[in-house]
Amino acid sequence: MADLDPISAVHQAVEDRLKVFFPKWHMEPVPAVLTLQEFTTLMGRTPWIGIAWTGFTPDAKSGRQLHGSHVLRLTMALKNPGRGGRFTGDQHAPGLYPAFATLIGALQGHTLPGHGTIAITKADQSFADGYGDKSVALGIVEISVGPQAFSAPFGALADAPAFVALVATYETSDGATVTDTISMGSP
Repeated sequence: MADLDPISAVHQAVEDRLKVFFPKWHMEPVPAVLTLQEFTTLMGRTPWIGIAWTGFTPDAKSGRQLHGSHVLRLTMALKNPGRGGRFTGDQHAPGLYPAFATLIGALQGHTLPGHGTIAITKADQSFADGYGDKSVALGIVEISVGPQAFSAPFGALADAPAFVALVATYETSDGATVTDTISMGSP
């Protein structure tokens, strides 16, 4: 049922876009905050980009159907044996600054069909506390993708196994409790 999951779909769309510009870089989903052990494991596959979904920011006027933007954090890590080369790049390996410029240029303002438009919300250098390799350079780029409705279409949900109905119970302004049942196959 991965095709029903809007988070996985946005993640995959961002990764597909990045692979065009970073074809030799390792990419994978990562937690928003990496442990030192996770980070050390990933450093064996540099250069890499970790993609973390950090949340969903709803629009103020969403109503009953949630609309808003997905927020993702992209962590870039690379190694370069030259102390200056880790930032500017050289004949040995890519540098952090050119990688930042490429990633920002590839994503800012790009529309992912069905998901919304990408906006860079922050780009910054970073570090891994406790990791002492001086050839490593790290960067964080935070993006927003939207606006998008955070739900699957009812037609797709109707095809999901064992999905019979959507039931919502809520209180009205006068204190009455209302239950709304939407059976699949009916509007």
